[in-house]
Amino acid sequence: MGRPAKDSEGPNAVERMEDAFWECLRKTPFEKITVRDIVERAGVNRNSYYYHFSGMWDLAESSVHDTMMLEFAHMLLDERLTAKQLMDGISSMRDAPARFGKLRLLAGPNGNQRLLGIARDAIVGEWLRMYGIAEADLNESTMAVIEFVFGGVAALWASNQFADVERLVHAVTHSGLVAHNLEALRQELAAIQREAERQGKPTAPTPAPA
Repeated sequence: MGRPAKDSEGPNAVERMEDAFWECLRKTPFEKITVRDIVERAGVNRNSYYYHFSGMWDLAESSVHDTMMLEFAHMLLDERLTAKQLMDGISSMRDAPARFGKLRLLAGPNGNQRLLGIARDAIVGEWLRMYGIAEADLNESTMAVIEFVFGGVAALWASNQFADVERLVHAVTHSGLVAHNLEALRQELAAIQREAERQGKPTAPTPAPA
């Protein structure tokens, strides 16, 4: 039997458990969050929890993917967007401040490298989809640029100087160093895309996340 669809009238059990995850992470290191903490906050029973999730990491991955990071990743690498368009696009996202606050928790004292790794994999996956290439096609140079760019973004998430999404976007769009690194990443990915096309591999860029 398939899992129940999300209820358009209000948060369903999955949404309540994801909300509970973020509430717990705001106050408690991830390693100390228990299933009991989640079900009590979400108002569900353990059977419901294990019907939807195999464990805490499964819930964490689902929760992390429900942030704004894919939209942000796509816009960040879209060279067609001006600084104002990037700001307007991110600011217009549903619940942008709250969703950005969740990203900050991943890089905060209660998060850890594995949680950031979930975000990293999703963001890099979105960048690769933009160019229609696979991670197996990447060379060491491109991987180094990717890790450098993501590391910089994660550091900005963690910094109290950029505690709201508008300040972060302003920093990203007005920093010559950030702009240089993003352009370097675009060029690296475009070069790999061209090489893949030369070899006859399919490269079909995907549209921005809905």
